[in-house]
Amino acid sequence: MQEDEKFRKRILRIIFFFTILCLDLSLPLAIWTQARNSNFDLTLPLRQCWYNKIISNDNYAVFASDNVLKTLEIIDTDNLFFPQSNHSLEYLNSTNGRRLWITDLDGEIVSKPSITNTEIFLVVRVGENYFLRDVSKISGVINWQTKLALPATTGGEIFLRSAANKIIVIAKTGNSLALSMENGSVIWQMHSTAKLSAVPAFSKKIFALTGEDNKLQTVSLADGSLTGNYQLTSPLTTIIFSTADQVVAGDKKGNVFALSLTNGNKLWKIRNGAEISNINESNAGLLVSSLDNFVYLVSPKSGKILWKKRFPGRIIYKPLLLGNYAVITNVSDSNAVFIDLKSGKIVNRIVFGEGNYFTNNTLLEGNLLIFSNLNSVTGYLLSPDGCQSS
Repeated sequence: MQEDEKFRKRILRIIFFFTILCLDLSLPLAIWTQARNSNFDLTLPLRQCWYNKIISNDNYAVFASDNVLKTLEIIDTDNLFFPQSNHSLEYLNSTNGRRLWITDLDGEIVSKPSITNTEIFLVVRVGENYFLRDVSKISGVINWQTKLALPATTGGEIFLRSAANKIIVIAKTGNSLALSMENGSVIWQMHSTAKLSAVPAFSKKIFALTGEDNKLQTVSLADGSLTGNYQLTSPLTTIIFSTADQVVAGDKKGNVFALSLTNGNKLWKIRNGAEISNINESNAGLLVSSLDNFVYLVSPKSGKILWKKRFPGRIIYKPLLLGNYAVITNVSDSNAVFIDLKSGKIVNRIVFGEGNYFTNNTLLEGNLLIFSNLNSVTGYLLSPDGCQSS
């Protein structure tokens, strides 16, 4: 009887731990996403689900939902938003590429959208003025707009981020504002000392700004107060948070380093051959790309280069991580290349035809890879399930 009881308890423990592994909702969404996609065999040919031809390239830029607000409660996998022109926003269903609605925003779209489960926030320039607009995701109707306190000389892309019922607006001039999601009222505003040299990075409580004055500043999301100020030797070109109190950054001289936000010390540093264009954090290590056409896998603990691979052209678009794989595109050819993150070996590729160059980051929407090219926007299936037609 004792042996039976021990066996029963052992089985219950196994079931308990298996349940925890499967149902632990405290796991970050990134871990769930990586796990969901790590089972796909990306060495096999991928199926094209839909293809949208772009008739005119005049002012056609792709803004898709790579800036989506995704939590464990809000997982929206059907968002694709494209400016059909400078003034119109088009909403496509990612499962079949069909238009759901199109709306005229009466101004030039100068930000990527920040998206919740019901609303789309973006910045539009009308003449010399900038407006934050709240657009209904269901209908495309503008719910409200608010004029932003940005100078007419701002120029360039405006960066948006959703955080705790606030929309954070950051201009390349260094002007930053937080506005209420509910009505657009200003909660706080601050100004950095120099023009930005890299896309801002965000953690749960702070965000990082880096400017042409070789400084890195960290700012509180709650009230806009300055929480850190670090002097560097070269303007940064890319930055990510590796932990709450540590960043990994790359600069124009090809340096990549880990910086402690606690004391400002560099934990490690390596030198590559050219300006760093992207840094991505993966299960295998830090995936670093530089403008001399190289991609590196770097140890996040020591900075040791685990492998490196050269591509035909510059890698200016952010590689997409899919479990143990990465999808990489470059500016010199029209091939999407799949590499094994552990070895750096090419395991698959998709050819889009001569001259059909890439125009945006590769995106993951549900089980679809979305590729934006000069002549087309295309959805490729990752799942073993069939393509949806409606």
